[in-house]
Amino acid sequence: MHVLAAFCIAFFISLAPAVASDVEDFVKACNGATNLGEDVCRCTGENAQKDLSADGFDFLVATLAKDDATTSTLRGRLGMQDLMQASMYMTKGPARCAGAGAQAD
Repeated sequence: MHVLAAFCIAFFISLAPAVASDVEDFVKACNGATNLGEDVCRCTGENAQKDLSADGFDFLVATLAKDDATTSTLRGRLGMQDLMQASMYMTKGPARCAGAGAQAD
């Protein structure tokens, strides 16, 4: 019985990403995947962390980082609305930050 319980616990732990992403993870992935620049990536990451669910944010970071294993796991956990919001975030999120930076100049 203990072996079965240990197996179940290990299985469910393996399904979840080990560490939640943060803005620094986003900036690193954004800089590697785009030519948006440090400031726009940071602003976009900060906004995304506020705008998206925790799993949605992790999905976005994993997508930018081309981490297929994590995106696959999270795709199975996210609801359709969260998945669409995270998938489409980079279409408008960086423009918000670029526009805010242009207005501040």
